[in-house]
Amino acid sequence: MRKMAKKYLMIWTGVLALACTVLSAQEATVQEQEVAPAQITQADVDQQNQQSDPGAIQKATDSIQEWAEEVKKEFGLDDWGEKDGKIFQFKYANTAEKCLHPEFGRFLTAAFSNAMMQVQEAIVMDRFGHIITDKVKTFFYDNDREFPPPNQPGYQDKLLSLIDKSLDVSQAKLDAELQKLGIPQTQIQNLTAVQRKELFKERLLSESMKEASGSVAGIFPIQTAVKIDAKGNAVVGVIALLSDKTLQIANDIAQQRQSLIIGKGRQLKEMLPENIEQMLGTMGVRLAYDEDGTPVIISYAVSAFVPDGTDDYINDRLRQDARQNAIEIADTQLSEAVNGYMSAENQRQNGMEVSRVLERELKPDAMTMEKTTKKALTITRERSKLHSSMKLQGVSSLMPPKSFKISTGQEFFCAVRVWKYSTLRAMQQFNAPKPRIQTQQPQQPKTVQPGSYNGKRVNTLEDF
Repeated sequence: MRKMAKKYLMIWTGVLALACTVLSAQEATVQEQEVAPAQITQADVDQQNQQSDPGAIQKATDSIQEWAEEVKKEFGLDDWGEKDGKIFQFKYANTAEKCLHPEFGRFLTAAFSNAMMQVQEAIVMDRFGHIITDKVKTFFYDNDREFPPPNQPGYQDKLLSLIDKSLDVSQAKLDAELQKLGIPQTQIQNLTAVQRKELFKERLLSESMKEASGSVAGIFPIQTAVKIDAKGNAVVGVIALLSDKTLQIANDIAQQRQSLIIGKGRQLKEMLPENIEQMLGTMGVRLAYDEDGTPVIISYAVSAFVPDGTDDYINDRLRQDARQNAIEIADTQLSEAVNGYMSAENQRQNGMEVSRVLERELKPDAMTMEKTTKKALTITRERSKLHSSMKLQGVSSLMPPKSFKISTGQEFFCAVRVWKYSTLRAMQQFNAPKPRIQTQQPQQPKTVQPGSYNGKRVNTLEDF
């Protein structure tokens, strides 16, 4: 009996082993059928898991906003807007193409210009809010508690409601206020009471917006940054500031007179980017102070090209063109600032254009004010560019244009140029030929990974 049981046990053990072998073979066949067509590898699985993780690849827009938050904390700001008489703003813009594009340098410059335009709009609207609030208080009100902060949503609607309440005054007082706004008595006397109120609101808005728009010349970037994510998307961020001090310096330049404002003097060489990340992240003009404390304007610019791996002659031409382009971009930025926004003649012309736009389109509603502000600033910007094409005499380089590479293949050049007050008397001779720049033998550029490029900070809040 025991021999029989042992015999059956051996038989079933063999059957079970045979079944396991068959199943293993079938499973292996199934795995081969699944793997072969799809070509799934462990590397593919790891990559998919990484892409599925929302925190694995940070978007460039998220990175630029985190950078701005850190700068805001360093400046002791609770939010963007007015603090201690200074108006701070941050805006950003995406490049039109990813960092693999051969003309990525040009798209970086365009994105900076776009972000700067947004900053100007935001600062002008903030300044407009403070200006019109002060005017309404001067005309009719002394109760500060009724006035909402200018940077809050719906501020303009609330302010216009207060203006309506304010206009419930005697006709004689309203007529007097209309005359202060430049409306002749002969025109006023033919208007009804309702028409008087509407005319007052429109003229008050127009005059306040005109005054706010004139502050564009005093807006200076204080730091910029470029962020590139793993997918090649790039974003340029701009933090800029407007203060009474920057406005006065801009007005001094417009009048071509030596400014009485003296800042903390420092060696201009200290304002050069210290490394590749700062080179690529530093763009636009900065207001700074020379060794003797007099204001100067520094311009930072970048340009790029993609080398041709097979032709040294073409590469040399591309390299020279990119080098010169960086210098020209820096000089153009200086020219727009000094001879554009800050030129007395251009300010008058810009003011006339802005007045026409405001009188034609500005009506007492918030959406129209936003839209009209953008249109007025666009006109100012385009006119400044048109009339600032003359070359700046006496502009010098703080350093020879430096080159560097990012791992996607582009070779960049960074140029840093400076305009000093000592050139004020030469502004009438801007048409003179620009000094020739000595050509230097190109050095082998360093290579860095695309990612985060925070610009050189040249200012402290004491400067403004």
